[in-house]
Parts: sequence; structure tokens; C-alpha cells
Amino acid sequence: IRPDKALVLDATPVCDYMDRELEREYGAICGGGAVIAPADIRTVYDRQLFAQASVLCEKENIAYQYPTMMDGAGNECGSISQSACGVRTLSVGIPTRNLHSGAEIIKYRDVDAVTAFAKAWLLSDEG
Repeated sequence: IRPDKALVLDATPVCDYMDRELEREYGAICGGGAVIAPADIRTVYDRQLFAQASVLCEKENIAYQYPTMMDGAGNECGSISQSACGVRTLSVGIPTRNLHSGAEIIKYRDVDAVTAFAKAWLLSDEG
């Protein structure tokens, strides 16, 4: 299989348990919409797909945000982007408090934003 591009949906850690000033400095927040990251610890995502993601969100009125830190081990994009001759990849995350614990917290509006993004991305001709 040699896909033209790949979209990975994942959970993204948030730091919104801190005061509002630190939230803006350290990362995405629950309720802020889909998290579109330029990279993670294993992968620098496709520049064109990353740029088109925010344009698509604006066009479709989908709430989105950018993380201000790259933390964790990354996701499947690391393997996907390096398979065959390389696959253009993009990761979109659901902001999640207490990631990788038994008490993860998300907001439904963020799930709705990620779902709307995935649908719009799959139906778009760009990329």
C-alpha cells in the first residue's frame, strides 16, 4: 500500500489545570478545538498539509489550536511517514487532560471539532 497522504487522529496532552497565563505558554487547552501540530518528538509533519489544515478549519468554521510544546513519545506518524518512499502525514489531536491515566478528561466539543476536521479533510481535494 502506498497512500498519497495519511491523517492520524490522536489524543494530545493539555496543561489547562494551571492558571490561564501558563496555559497559553505551555500548551493546548480542553475546549479549544482540534490540536494541529507541526511536529512531535518523532516526526515533522508535511508542511503543506499542516498549512492547509488551518485554512480548512477556517473555511469550515472548525475550532482549532496549536500546541506550544512537543512532549511525549509521538504517535503512528513516525512509522507512517517513513514507510515505503515516505508518506505525507498530519496528526490532529483531541486535547486531553491527565493523558495516559485512568482519569482522562476531554470535552465533547473538541471531539466534535476533530470529527468535523477529519470529515472535511477526507472530502477535500487539497493535499
